[in-house]
Amino acid sequence: MQLDGNPVDMATTAVAVACIFIRPLRRCRYATAGMTLTQIIHDFLTGMVIVPFALLFAAVFSSDIFVAIASANRCIFAEGAFVGLLFVLRDFLIDAPS
Repeated sequence: MQLDGNPVDMATTAVAVACIFIRPLRRCRYATAGMTLTQIIHDFLTGMVIVPFALLFAAVFSSDIFVAIASANRCIFAEGAFVGLLFVLRDFLIDAPS
């Protein structure tokens, strides 16, 4: 089997899946064990934005890096931006202090 996919897409998916398993291990140390579907989805979406955000941070140092990343991976950045927006809106609208 030859892996011929986009390296950024593969890394993003691998990190997102890894977060599903890493976060529950950390939760077991501090809280009760167990995973709900909501937690699994939350961990996957959190992991899905790590690689795009890291690449955007790296793009600060070179415009050539930014152009290469943006032209090859528009969909992944749109997903990362959408998930990031959802988390910010959730914190702003739902978890707002009363």
